[in-house]
Parts: sequence; structure tokens; C-alpha cells
Amino acid sequence: MKANCASPNYPYSITIYGPWKSRTSGEEHQSYSLVDGDAYNCHITSASTDV
Repeated sequence: MKANCASPNYPYSITIYGPWKSRTSGEEHQSYSLVDGDAYNCHITSASTDV
């Protein structure tokens, strides 16, 4: 997961990344990754995943 994060301080826009997660074939539950804008003093404006 990656997210664009807007901050009131320079640099005003940064990209933050959550931890990589993997999923094996046949798993019942989806894997997920979290990102937290609070840790970077910013708010998330958009997020995406790479498959």
C-alpha cells in the first residue's frame, strides 16, 4: 500500500508506504497493509495498492 500524504510543512506532499504483505494461493482471508499519516504529521489524500 502506498499513500499520498499532504503536510502543512515542507515538503508539502510526500508518498508513504505500508509494509509489504503477501498472500499465498488458497488462503481464505485477504492480506492487508496499513499506512498512518499521523506518524508523518500529515493527512492521506489518496491511497493505492500494487498487485
